[in-house]
Amino acid sequence: MEGKCYKHPEREATGSCHYCGRDLCSDCLTSGKMGQYFSCSNEADCLAYQEGQEVPVIPETAVDDYIADKSAVERYVERLGEIQNELGEIGKLLEKLAGTTEVGETARGVSKSRLPEFCAYKLAEEARALLDLTGLRVEFLRKKYERAGDSAKLQELARWQDHIRNEVEPLVRQTLEQMGSYSTMDAQKILESISP
Repeated sequence: MEGKCYKHPEREATGSCHYCGRDLCSDCLTSGKMGQYFSCSNEADCLAYQEGQEVPVIPETAVDDYIADKSAVERYVERLGEIQNELGEIGKLLEKLAGTTEVGETARGVSKSRLPEFCAYKLAEEARALLDLTGLRVEFLRKKYERAGDSAKLQELARWQDHIRNEVEPLVRQTLEQMGSYSTMDAQKILESISP
């Protein structure tokens, strides 16, 4: 943004007040009441508030559009696939480790073999959160596509839901159950204990 702060002419403006339009530096700028608009950090300084102008209202459709965002669902599904693959790799590593006794206890008593379990649990936690977000957004998309009569997009959503329900959810649930005892490990202490 080009321009100077109206209160601090020696400083570059980083944004402008959504209500009164004046350029402001980062010290004078804050997010608005709804968190999406910039405003003067002190409402008493804002011309719009001084003149009694109405504060813009976010339309309800903006929330629906935010939740029913297909690109967000695509990113979630992609990340769930990455987690699924990584959990598969960790599973293979754990099978190898189960047959060896080479991984010993370190000086602080933290087994190196606990690291894969810890990672698996944390990945499954991330996946569980993504599953919740995906479920919510898919439901909003489904309603949107039903209203529009878009059967192709509804079929795509159904494929995503089937994949998640039949492959990802069981894997996440199983990982959380099996690796639950590794959920409270302190990653920093683990790294300190195994570093030379």
